[in-house]
Amino acid sequence: MSITLNASTQSEAAQQRAAHTLGMAFAHDSAMTFFLPCEDDRADKLTKMFGASLRACDLAGGVEIVDEGLGALGWVSSEHFPLSFVTMARSGMLWTPLYLGLPSMMRLQRHETACEHRITEQYRDINFAYLWMIGVLPTASGQGYGRQLIESACTAMRMAGHTVCVLKTENRVNVPLYEHLGFGVTHHKTVRASNLPVWILERPL
Repeated sequence: MSITLNASTQSEAAQQRAAHTLGMAFAHDSAMTFFLPCEDDRADKLTKMFGASLRACDLAGGVEIVDEGLGALGWVSSEHFPLSFVTMARSGMLWTPLYLGLPSMMRLQRHETACEHRITEQYRDINFAYLWMIGVLPTASGQGYGRQLIESACTAMRMAGHTVCVLKTENRVNVPLYEHLGFGVTHHKTVRASNLPVWILERPL
């Protein structure tokens, strides 16, 4: 099992595979189903979105890629959270509305903005790292890749001077999995803008 702490050290093919892995991992996620109702092209749209998101993480935090893209994780440093216009422009995230579609982008943005506001308020003056995305190719699930990615990311976060790792999930099933990895729920509420439940969890570093 090979893990890198910097996506720039991986081949372009590995980075593209990592984006594809995240797209497949979230293709049937409840939140993404709400944001992108059409199942036919959801995975393709998510792959493009996660490609830009991983580039943003490489600029503003860190990226973990396991086994040439079989699993991937991206995180953002608190000093860059929420992402700046410059980071979004450099990563290509500004083009997201073109391939997601304006209605889907608006649903996603309203939800994410509410969550970002809550995290910013809750962790004000704390040097946190935000674990933005993690996914493993569905055919490779259950092989420990997720745990390896999280442990490696937490090490990188700690080395960068962060004191706590923060993440959110809209999927209740994920909560006990994260708790098993040392995370604890610090906030749970339904987001009014999307009517989706959100759990915010943290793990001391």
